[in-house]
Amino acid sequence: MKWIFGTSLRDTLFLTAPGLFALMFARLDLFQEFVPYLLLVTVFADSGHVYTTAWRTWFHPAERQRSATSWTVPLGLLAGFSLWGASGLPYLWSFVIYVNIHHNLKQYFGITRWYETLNSRAHRWTGFISKSLMIIPVVAYHFRKDAISGIIGPKDFLLFPNETLLTATTVAYLAVLASWVALEAREFSRGHREWNRLISIALSSALYGWSFFFGKTVAQIVFPPVFGHGMGYIAIVALTMTKTRRRLA
Repeated sequence: MKWIFGTSLRDTLFLTAPGLFALMFARLDLFQEFVPYLLLVTVFADSGHVYTTAWRTWFHPAERQRSATSWTVPLGLLAGFSLWGASGLPYLWSFVIYVNIHHNLKQYFGITRWYETLNSRAHRWTGFISKSLMIIPVVAYHFRKDAISGIIGPKDFLLFPNETLLTATTVAYLAVLASWVALEAREFSRGHREWNRLISIALSSALYGWSFFFGKTVAQIVFPPVFGHGMGYIAIVALTMTKTRRRLA
């Protein structure tokens, strides 16, 4: 079985352990007093992976010569956000929150697809299962009566508390989860032991499921998925920089 960083131990260290570590600290009451400080670490890690992207693009001569988008897109976004903020139009921070959720989700799903490529076995159901186990908890969060609306600003999440819709999304999540377990059991019965892909889906579903179904504080909601994403991103960018520099040298 192939792994992104070459061995299962390295993949666990760089891709799996950060998310599990964050989930443990957010979940256990014993560590609740440390979670706000760890949230600051999360912000640092999440902004830190922006800097690693800069090294991957702006400070990478081959990338600068290959495409102008590494410059034009960030400058365009900076101008757009500056105008949005200066104009006083609403929902700026809501946009930032939802775009970040989408960005994080794409990375977790991308890692799952990466494992399928390494395994040379793609499943038609992977996309639906993996994305649903992350998206449904986020949708369900909007229907919780105890949901926190403010993450950055006072009302970032566009909440609509509704017990019926919360129950419906919870049932949908459990149905997808049961379907995934059944599909994995079928693969095991056929002799296919794709632990890398299985762990990837299990991790992302656990992070999003617990944070958005059960998280009570901003730290509990944000810390697990964002910390796992940020640390994994830094490691992946470091890996790709090494490979591209070696190839383009």
